Amino acid sequence: APRAVRERQPERERAGLDAFVRAGCPDCHAPPAFTSLGEHPIATVFPDAEPPEGAVVLDAPSLRGVVLSAPYLFDGRAETLLDVLTTHNERDRHGHTAALTDDERSDLVVFLESL
Repeated sequence: APRAVRERQPERERAGLDAFVRAGCPDCHAPPAFTSLGEHPIATVFPDAEPPEGAVVLDAPSLRGVVLSAPYLFDGRAETLLDVLTTHNERDRHGHTAALTDDERSDLVVFLESL
């Protein structure tokens, strides 16, 4: 079931957009569709993951409506968007989020949830 619509948080959404850009997210998830429509080798983005049989590339998905599509990542291992940015991004290959503060990552999640 879709999640309840949250009250908008424009200041945090703007801060999250700034974090989105600083982390390099538009390289694969470029506005306005928030995707590059490109294919990326699984091993490049997720070097420690076991790819599905026969799969060598992943399509960069659109982030529009991403709040409604949990669990995340190609294998569903990330329960939350914050997990995508932290727990399952150990080598900083799925967005350069390690340099972001906790507040910036939180704002980034607010931004992503607004799409």
